[in-house]
Amino acid sequence: MRVIGRASAVLAAGLCAAALSAPAAEAAPSGTGPTNIQVFPKVVKQGGTLTVTVDGTACRDGKGFHHAFVESDAFPRTPLRPLKHEGAAVAHPRVFDKARPGLHKVTATCGGKSITGGTFRVVPARGAKGGLGGTQGGDSAQVAAGAGALAAAAAGGVYLMRRRRSGETA
Repeated sequence: MRVIGRASAVLAAGLCAAALSAPAAEAAPSGTGPTNIQVFPKVVKQGGTLTVTVDGTACRDGKGFHHAFVESDAFPRTPLRPLKHEGAAVAHPRVFDKARPGLHKVTATCGGKSITGGTFRVVPARGAKGGLGGTQGGDSAQVAAGAGALAAAAAGGVYLMRRRRSGETA
């Protein structure tokens, strides 16, 4: 009898503990919000692409565009994608072509929680130097030497052509 009494007391205590812990488990958050933002490269040209990594389990659950994303005044809202085997997620936003040069910050939102950090610098994008052709970066000594060699070759060719003609007999 005593064994049954002790067993039922232990069972009752276990059920009470389980019942009291169940509401606390439901109230706990489903994952941590964003905790750290890393941006690479730190300097990007207008129109360039960044890699933004955000730590936090709520950032990697893949519930869609409105659930986990990064944004800045230099690029549009971009969804985060989970990284395999890591407690983080990544995004690859493209900086606006007309983004204001200077320092910018990234805001990450995951599971309704947001943090701002991860600074990067936008620099102006300069187009290719097209111009009208010609030499690029040659100094005047190199140009003079090339012109002299060309003139010597032309003079030598004329001399050999005239010498051959005058040596012929008719």
